[in-house]
Amino acid sequence: MNHYLYALFSLDAYQDASDNINLPFGWSTIATSDSFGLSQDGYFAIAYVNEVTKEIAISHRGTDDIFGNDFDDDLLQIALGRIPDQYAYSQTFSTNIKDGFGGSLSDYTVSHTGHS
Repeated sequence: MNHYLYALFSLDAYQDASDNINLPFGWSTIATSDSFGLSQDGYFAIAYVNEVTKEIAISHRGTDDIFGNDFDDDLLQIALGRIPDQYAYSQTFSTNIKDGFGGSLSDYTVSHTGHS
């Protein structure tokens, strides 16, 4: 993985479905947080796989509604010393990707990118 791919995948997490980027050769999307019912409370993520290099990249969307509920919720939870709800969603999504798909991806290297 290189910085360009991390930036590209991070950008893709903020795009509408109709605006998806053209993925580099060898990379494909394998799931989104929608696939597991985890796109809630402002959380969204996309997982990509490269079967040749045996790599998985998970891109997490960060706070994107600065003047709305997303930012207020994050700030309040952090101010109260609580872990934001989105953390649990990201943990579950990452586990589903790594351990899912019949265990066929268990020997792949997983990396994360995103914001917040």
